[in-house]
Amino acid sequence: MLIFKQLQRLLMLFTLLVIAGCGGDDDGFPTGACGGPDNPCPAYAMALDITPELNTLALNTSDNYSAIVTYSDGTSKDVTQAVTWSTAEQQIATVSQGGIASALGGGQTQVMATFASELQGGEPLTDIATLIVTDAPLTHLSVRPGQAEILVGLTQAYSALASFSDGHQQDVTNDVKWGVMHSAIAGISNEVNSKGVATGLNQGVTQVSASFKQQSALASLVVLDAQPAALIIFPLDQALPRGTSLQYQAYLQLDDGNSIDVTAQSTWQTATPEIASIDSKAFLTGNELGITNVNATLNYADVSLNDSTSVNVIAAQLEDLVVTPTEGVYPKGTMGTYQASAYFSDGQVIDVTRNATWSTSNQAVIIITQTGASAGNALAAEVGEARVTASYDSLTASADAKVTDAVVIELNISPMIKLFQRVSSNPIKPSQASLIIQVKMSPLKLVGQAQSLILPLLMSRELLIR
Repeated sequence: MLIFKQLQRLLMLFTLLVIAGCGGDDDGFPTGACGGPDNPCPAYAMALDITPELNTLALNTSDNYSAIVTYSDGTSKDVTQAVTWSTAEQQIATVSQGGIASALGGGQTQVMATFASELQGGEPLTDIATLIVTDAPLTHLSVRPGQAEILVGLTQAYSALASFSDGHQQDVTNDVKWGVMHSAIAGISNEVNSKGVATGLNQGVTQVSASFKQQSALASLVVLDAQPAALIIFPLDQALPRGTSLQYQAYLQLDDGNSIDVTAQSTWQTATPEIASIDSKAFLTGNELGITNVNATLNYADVSLNDSTSVNVIAAQLEDLVVTPTEGVYPKGTMGTYQASAYFSDGQVIDVTRNATWSTSNQAVIIITQTGASAGNALAAEVGEARVTASYDSLTASADAKVTDAVVIELNISPMIKLFQRVSSNPIKPSQASLIIQVKMSPLKLVGQAQSLILPLLMSRELLIR
């Protein structure tokens, strides 16, 4: 599918170049009326991509699809709300016009998106993704993060991950029922657009619960009695090669000297989006050469804080691309993330995992997310061998992967950090602390870390497989 899309784009580009200079009406195609250095043609849509391209959903669950259109000038735009969505078999699944797929019956179907042409008389763009709906039983449910800290009036978003007997995992945040142990300390939303979002009400420690298909999972929430002092952005004053991206964080400094991560709760923007754009998760992409400011604002209760820094988008040349791990051996059913690192002429080495397009030579063995926020995430699906490839700009890089039938034979636990006590009336339990987990496989040894209970971590096989 990926190779077909790439060939299709090249063919479209060749066709447009052939007709260049043949006369036209400034409708976006290169014609005699535009295309010169002083009269560039408007960018036109060349390709449409749906993500996820391959998806598995449990019966009576849902998932969000997105549609990205790529233009002739290399830019892209999220058109999820603008495309027309449909499925081939509505008895298996339906898709709303906002891109939300609902799994109704077992089987396999196709999810289709159509983007109307912006050119006069042009053909619409379409893309197709595969959706498998399974009735496999739920085996485990977990909540992320396992532990979080907020202030009174501040929010914290939780997510729920479900594991099924057929080996697939999926985000079921919008499908579970959320609750809190102590409603006087915090509340949590079950509304459609804010499911799993908790709000601190009073100082203390409580547990957040998620219930789904007769199973439940817990996480802890600490509401601190501290006052905000300042908002701090990190990193500061970066130089970024054009076309690459950078993850920003925002930290709320407290009057007691501590700080908490408020990246997700902050509002992000850049002064000049044409130079660099940033999304709601603080992921910035350098678009054009120049300098612009990055700004984060945190508003909650009667508090309003902001901080800013600069980013310089530069013209460094891409020299090499490396995928890690280069040779991996993974037990069946484990999950992990591949990383693509780009080496530039100015000496910088930048993580381009989310900018790259990923593929695998054998999707039965390794299933990998091709593009988007989860690009590079992989599942060791079946025993066998596969080659994982990342494409970025003009370069490609690959790594070999082998999936084995190794099983867990031993579990060793050691404390990763000291427990800290900031709310004397509600002590934090050892089971809520961050932990290092060493799992001896046969014949492998994996190391992972989590902020939740050990048994859920092991059962859901959320092990770092780098």
